[in-house]
Amino acid sequence: MNDVTQSEKSKDFDARLRLTLEKLRVVTGVSAKIFAEMFGISSLRYHNIRCGLEHPSTAELLTLASSLDLGIDLLFSGKIDFNTLARQFRGERRIIPEKYQVVNHQLSRVRGIYTIYKSLVMNQGESYAAAVFGGFQVLPEFFESLDSFVSPLLGSDLLSEMTYRGMTPGQIRQIGAHNYFVNGDTVNRRMAHHRTPRGLYEEMLGQLPKQYDRIFSYSLQKLTDSGCTIHTAPKEEPVEIFKTRMVGNREICLFKQGVAISFLPIIQNRLASITESRCLYKGDSHCAY
Repeated sequence: MNDVTQSEKSKDFDARLRLTLEKLRVVTGVSAKIFAEMFGISSLRYHNIRCGLEHPSTAELLTLASSLDLGIDLLFSGKIDFNTLARQFRGERRIIPEKYQVVNHQLSRVRGIYTIYKSLVMNQGESYAAAVFGGFQVLPEFFESLDSFVSPLLGSDLLSEMTYRGMTPGQIRQIGAHNYFVNGDTVNRRMAHHRTPRGLYEEMLGQLPKQYDRIFSYSLQKLTDSGCTIHTAPKEEPVEIFKTRMVGNREICLFKQGVAISFLPIIQNRLASITESRCLYKGDSHCAY
């Protein structure tokens, strides 16, 4: 019984994969010969794969995924935004999937997504970053306008993927801390005149909602010469749009903490230290650190 069930699952998977491959060929608008070249295989082998007589190898699927700037997991799952793929293939490389472009969801700056991308490039390499972002059909050209807005779901999905890939909370926080290295020029121009942490943190609270998102409110609860206490919670508008106070996820909270500690290097040669006392995503009414 188990062998029969496993065989049926394998047949279903093969059929879905062939259907996905055929959709990819159709939306790209290329001939079978060109598609075979994108696969790195002969026309005869592609014909046999198309007819179910042979099965593509993982290496061949990786070659095709690379040709299409897709994450290979999307080939296996079939969860591809084919309209986005078609437009990217025809040269509209700043396009991203429709679920991240819903008009009233445009609440997060592209700058934050770029910080995630550059952190992966700096630490794991460009091919690793391209593979991660390819899994969400986001190409490097998307970052041409860092001050534009995108759905916060993109950041949440990307950082959840990093947890899935084995990153620790501390490593997720460090991605946010790369804000200083990625956006340092922009931040320095606005805040380099400060000489003490007190003044720096006061202005930081004004810059966070301006430079990064329209989702959270930030309030300064305590300010000293050496540090501060910040409370943050989602604003009414995103809560109403997404029908939940849990806008984002735990990884977004860690990322935002990383962004917060990245301002101190403007005036001192080190990241700030941080202690979390409350977290919205752990059941509290707000985040505090």
